[in-house]
Amino acid sequence: MCILNGEYNTISLQKELKEIIEYLKVDIVGSGELIVKQGILVELVEELSRLQIRIVDTNFWYFVDDKFGQNCSYGMGGPKSRFYDGWYSELQIRELNTIKAFKNEAFSVSVYNTKILDTIQQRLLEHLEYMPGEFLPSNENVAVSLCIEAKLFIKEWSNE
Repeated sequence: MCILNGEYNTISLQKELKEIIEYLKVDIVGSGELIVKQGILVELVEELSRLQIRIVDTNFWYFVDDKFGQNCSYGMGGPKSRFYDGWYSELQIRELNTIKAFKNEAFSVSVYNTKILDTIQQRLLEHLEYMPGEFLPSNENVAVSLCIEAKLFIKEWSNE
């Protein structure tokens, strides 16, 4: 953890976070929304917890392989991946109530992030409704974004 005199050393924390983002091939949108494929979700949450970075919000995205071109009716569009041949389309899936429920609780960052991860994993087992009345055929290509505090984020990291 990057703490100096009881305070976060933001520059060291940003450096470590960037290394994790590159190593795990995490795409970024906006100012702190980390888009992660399901296969590395657990590892990213563990790394964020190790760095004492709390997840402040979540979102769901559909990964569209380049071979489908722009012919994806799921979601609202989004950024091209820096690491994979394709792009992400933001899904209109209702937010996780867990974040609202636990936001003001005095859990450690690790416990809090684990509760968020558990809820995400449960949602990924459901038949996801990407728009009112419209369901995805499978969740295989669903990616998750984990939003972190904007002050830890550097704009140049973004895919946009």
